[in-house]
Amino acid sequence: MDNGPTKIVRKIARNAVQNPRLNSQHLKLLHAAEAGIACPRVLGTGESDGKFFFDMEYISGETLAHAAITGRRLNWERIVDRVVAQIQAFANTERGVFDEGVFEEKIASIISACHKKIHDIELANKISEVASRVSALDWSGVVISEGHGDLTLENILVTGDEK
Repeated sequence: MDNGPTKIVRKIARNAVQNPRLNSQHLKLLHAAEAGIACPRVLGTGESDGKFFFDMEYISGETLAHAAITGRRLNWERIVDRVVAQIQAFANTERGVFDEGVFEEKIASIISACHKKIHDIELANKISEVASRVSALDWSGVVISEGHGDLTLENILVTGDEK
């Protein structure tokens, strides 16, 4: 049974100067997938008008940021455990160690954003509580990765079954 065309996401450089950065990003995705990290599969690469592009699978879901802001009831502990596991998986694939405080600052900004953007006080407090527990973890040995620089609630997708 044919479900129609497969949805893809195409990332294309704005100009030729960005080609190396985008190529590096596509290689990072390939490496992450090989390491068992949950990420979109790279389906192909190419060049159009001198600009590098790569296609990756489309993953249907909602960003964690949108879920939080709209007050979607999620199993936040389970989701945070999965995010921490992914961070640790990235840590096993890279070299060099982060300066202390990088994750604490990012988590503090998440907590601040929750209280500014989420109108459901109980939900905002719950997210803050979970985020505070994550912040209390020992991040001093987490290894440098370009992927960590993109660790934002907007770049984490939650599927309908909370994966």
